[in-house]
Amino acid sequence: MADNGQWGIGILIRDHSGEVFAATAQRVSCLPDPSLAEALGIRLAVKFALETSFEEVMLESDCKPVTDLFASANLPHSYTLAQ
Repeated sequence: MADNGQWGIGILIRDHSGEVFAATAQRVSCLPDPSLAEALGIRLAVKFALETSFEEVMLESDCKPVTDLFASANLPHSYTLAQ
């Protein structure tokens, strides 16, 4: 978080070999903790993937509390966004 209370969120869409196909970044403000910022980043990543016509994605995060939350939600390991 920057001194002005803003978080930077970066999103990359890569293929199976790691080549970047699309990228975006945004600043968001007034989020009280890093886990909330990470969860918002995941939401923005899903929205960005849909806007760029990707239907199947794999999300990655380095925020263990957020990934644990997703893992406990009983979502299938392979989930199609078009469903």
